[in-house]
Amino acid sequence: GFSGLGGPRPRFSAMMSASPVTLDRGLSQIPTTWVSKQIRSQLAEHGVDGLFTLQSMSLSWPGESGSKVNVAGLAEVRNGRFTLHSRYPGIEALSANIAFDSNQVRLTGLRAQVGPVRLTGEDLFITQWLTDPQIDMRMLGTAPLSGLLDAVRRIDEFPVLQETLTRVQEASGGVEMVVHIMGQPAEGKRLALVGVELTLQNAGFRGSLFPVFIHQVQARIKASPTTVTLEHLEGRAGPAKLKATGMVTLMEGKAYSDIKLHATAEASDIWPVLEEHIDVGPRS
Repeated sequence: GFSGLGGPRPRFSAMMSASPVTLDRGLSQIPTTWVSKQIRSQLAEHGVDGLFTLQSMSLSWPGESGSKVNVAGLAEVRNGRFTLHSRYPGIEALSANIAFDSNQVRLTGLRAQVGPVRLTGEDLFITQWLTDPQIDMRMLGTAPLSGLLDAVRRIDEFPVLQETLTRVQEASGGVEMVVHIMGQPAEGKRLALVGVELTLQNAGFRGSLFPVFIHQVQARIKASPTTVTLEHLEGRAGPAKLKATGMVTLMEGKAYSDIKLHATAEASDIWPVLEEHIDVGPRS
């Protein structure tokens, strides 16, 4: 409604809600002054869609010359989807609760599926969403280790992680992950994966760094586009207990590995393993 009509500062306010509508249809009913053509183009490029329900929205204008309309509200999205890049599996079955005002969008209770990975997220923020959206979010995920390996083979922006994990064979067990996504669509900086943290739980595998099969693995790994940091690894290889830390770094197109591996076992137990994999010569 209006207040102060005829006075020096007339004011306007309104409350509204809307039934579920697809993003494409919703955008067609929103002025471009609210969501720019460039942002709309980025949404289309990433294939962003879903069923949106506007639970409540308030609009107010203080009536001062040059002042902007204030907006705040609550919404939810169901059956959402979008794609970071054509090389990546699409993000599907996305649902979230949305709270927004003129400065930022806050997502809570996020759930989504990316291939074999189940994603969850709490308190994800998009700032300056009406003018220059800046997206910086971290999402949690769980997946079988074998399923994660299939997904990593498609992430070319992380060559070190890709090279390290694609050599892993006979994978079993589960992995928890934190994925870090950033982007600034209005500035031409499309959404991109910039960091990954992996936590292996009771996993097993054989790989280039460990030629023998390792089981009962507990590990924490951090990865960026140019590094893979093995913060902690514990496991067993036959009778031996293993611990490992270190880093693999990409420099000028070449990978340099600095992994420290510690193994402990009874001598009587480890000798048959050495004879199987290494030419240790005859016993005296």
